[in-house]
Amino acid sequence: MDQATLVEHQIDEVPRLIDQLKRDKIDVKAAFWLYTSEADQWFLYLVSDVVDRKGITEAYKLVYNAMRRLTNLSINRFEVKLVSPDNPVAKAVIDFLSKQHAPLATWVRGTNLGDVYIENAYIYNINRHAYGHVKTGKVVSARQIGTTADGDSLFEPDIQEPADLNDWVPGVLGSDGKFHPSDQTRKPPSGEWAV
Repeated sequence: MDQATLVEHQIDEVPRLIDQLKRDKIDVKAAFWLYTSEADQWFLYLVSDVVDRKGITEAYKLVYNAMRRLTNLSINRFEVKLVSPDNPVAKAVIDFLSKQHAPLATWVRGTNLGDVYIENAYIYNINRHAYGHVKTGKVVSARQIGTTADGDSLFEPDIQEPADLNDWVPGVLGSDGKFHPSDQTRKPPSGEWAV
């Protein structure tokens, strides 16, 4: 049997959904598409402690409400699985992400993440950000780590603590090679940047 295909619009819609969830004060620790041959289907896993705090039924209501607010969202609500950060697959993905340095999504195929076998997954690195200079809008340095299927270069930014946090903003280094400042930047009292 041929494996079900994860299509581009499914991949591209997740950051928009995560942004809406953040606006709705729903913390997402990790997000990934996971394929299993038993179901022959891709499911979008959203890892959030709202599952533990409010219960699974209320958590789904909150996510479905966020999804309804997004016009033309091509993710079907039946494709979404909400899980606690204590879920074994969620723990494995969060641990994997803690070791990633680039703010880029990653394909993981046919391998173990810790004790969990991943048949096929597309994992978003939603908590990694590059720092860009406000005055120039450029990332100070980055190294090429590969290329996409379309031939675009993929970069890993050199993420360093800026000397003056008032001159820097977090954001992401897109696959287009351009720095995209985060539109939800806040500076907590400790001086560390968070998004």
